[in-house]
Amino acid sequence: MSQRNRYNLTDLMAQCDSAAPIPDELKEWDQAPSVGLEQTIMDGQVDIGDVILQFRERLADNYAVIQLVLFGNRARGDYHCESDVDVAVMLLGLTCTQLSNPS
Repeated sequence: MSQRNRYNLTDLMAQCDSAAPIPDELKEWDQAPSVGLEQTIMDGQVDIGDVILQFRERLADNYAVIQLVLFGNRARGDYHCESDVDVAVMLLGLTCTQLSNPS
């Protein structure tokens, strides 16, 4: 198996053209409001457990949260400083269709 190239955010940003137009399919994602936790997690500024609890509190304002499950490299313990956080959210009484099409 060949070794994968590793990149960091600085390397990737250096390759970006900030004047390039955003494709239509990405505009909604790009313009979505921040949940306010992205910067907090970066650079190990706080314990990841605290961030997940904050996330749960924000969810609990609108949903009946049954359980949060940490998975992926952070759960396995093989993460690095630029790793994302994978959290599965279990909600009471809502299907995926209901969540994606609120009425």
